[in-house]
Amino acid sequence: MERTSTATPSEACPICGAPYRKVQLGQKELLVSSCDCLRKEKEERIRERILREEKEGRLRASGLTPRLFLSRFSNFEEKPGKERALNKAREFLERFGEGERLHSSGVIFWGKPGVGKSHLAAAIANELLERGFSVLFLNTVDFLNSLRDLYRNEESEAPEIERVSGVDLLVLDDLGAEKPTEWALEKIYQIVNIRYERLGPLIITTNLDLNSLEHLLGERTFGRILEMCVPVEVGGEDHRRRIAGLRAEGQKL
Repeated sequence: MERTSTATPSEACPICGAPYRKVQLGQKELLVSSCDCLRKEKEERIRERILREEKEGRLRASGLTPRLFLSRFSNFEEKPGKERALNKAREFLERFGEGERLHSSGVIFWGKPGVGKSHLAAAIANELLERGFSVLFLNTVDFLNSLRDLYRNEESEAPEIERVSGVDLLVLDDLGAEKPTEWALEKIYQIVNIRYERLGPLIITTNLDLNSLEHLLGERTFGRILEMCVPVEVGGEDHRRRIAGLRAEGQKL
């Protein structure tokens, strides 16, 4: 039944119209709400603020750069040679959303530079962040350098390794670009093995073909990656070179 009130707007709840009760407090007369609308509205504002702060926190912790944050499925160029990779990225998201987060559901996006491998990985990461999942997007070279700096400063790398192991999705971007020292290869194995043992979903991007990647990483690491991830080639032309060419010709993008 709809509630009606003859009270003026200043004497009634602005949401449901229930009249305020007049309460005498000393020399002052106060208007007190007789409904729960304002309390519920306040609780909803608090809930929205908490959710917004949690989302902002996940984004700050994700490792996504401002450029990668703009990488979405909506602005991915669907050119010939990229169809299978795009379908696999969307399939990964669909399975992740259904709760199928087994270690066998990962992807290796491989192909020549500039074809959109990092864009697809970042588009997945951004979508999962929107859904409330935690994501860590690591440029492999930068991450190894940060671990090396900790080692040189005699600081513990445990917090960084824990970040790698604890997120819902880990992205290793540009794997294979690092200098293949014994130390670097051992750290990569450690990271991969942590995700392997904890059944943590993993996405990898690399400019190397699969044979070259295996030769670089070694059978032990590469074998785990293949058990965790489906290799998908991203074909097509180098987007960055094409854009540079258009700009050089003065064409409008």
